[in-house]
Amino acid sequence: MLRRYGSVGVLILAMVMLHPGSGIGDEKSGKEKPSPRILQREELASVQEAAAYLVRELENLQEQISYEMGDVKLRPLFAQVDAALARAVHFQDALKFGVARETLYQYFEEMDKKLHDTAKGIQEAAPKNTAVQRAADRLAMADISLHFALSKGDISEERQVQMMARQADALVFAAKELQRAAHFAAGAGPKQVVVEPTVAKLVQAAQAFHQGTRAGKSRQQLQEDFKPVDRAWEEVLLRVRDLDAKEQAYLLRSAGRVDRIHDHLFGLLKIEGKRSGLTIRT
Repeated sequence: MLRRYGSVGVLILAMVMLHPGSGIGDEKSGKEKPSPRILQREELASVQEAAAYLVRELENLQEQISYEMGDVKLRPLFAQVDAALARAVHFQDALKFGVARETLYQYFEEMDKKLHDTAKGIQEAAPKNTAVQRAADRLAMADISLHFALSKGDISEERQVQMMARQADALVFAAKELQRAAHFAAGAGPKQVVVEPTVAKLVQAAQAFHQGTRAGKSRQQLQEDFKPVDRAWEEVLLRVRDLDAKEQAYLLRSAGRVDRIHDHLFGLLKIEGKRSGLTIRT
């Protein structure tokens, strides 16, 4: 949703601009440092994977809309999603080693605007269409995942703030998905009955934390706001740690999604100490 020198410095800057994939020499080790202006190959692979997932979700959304074409209100949405898909493919095509982060950020922002316009259009035209709404929800999560993959490694404060806000949004969504999974798993056995109330606490804490990110609170304030999230998550972990993955696969996979987002936020907030993470009994 971004976006320094004497004569020697100018020369170095010019060399970096001419060769964006080049590293800068480390005087102590003599080894070449990777340039922060470009994604390294491992980072690029993660972004490519996330971009491919987002394109698939856009195609899935178009498919859901096409099944609902009897409603004339949904017809303009198909064209709107198509425009977003075109931008997503353009972004995907730009994902080549050596392309500057700033260029990829620009392409992402152009695509991201189309996605947000599409989400607004769906809310207005199909508020009660469950299939279309669910497809739009999955697309929104794919967008957040792509933003994180693209931004990872960028330590600028502006980018860090963006990442925290989006990951907080994702946490609310994933916690609600886990709550839904816990509700339907409740009748499957005695151990599952106690999961849903603890997840409800997590949803409430995640929503409060999300509001804090939207209010522009400082990292220190958000660290305090995250403590209830942490406590609620630890309580959930106590409830699910003994569940068998063979018996409660969907519930535990949903918990795994929350765990990944919790891990992202723990790192972004620079919280000290060891994070409580999910372990699954097989």
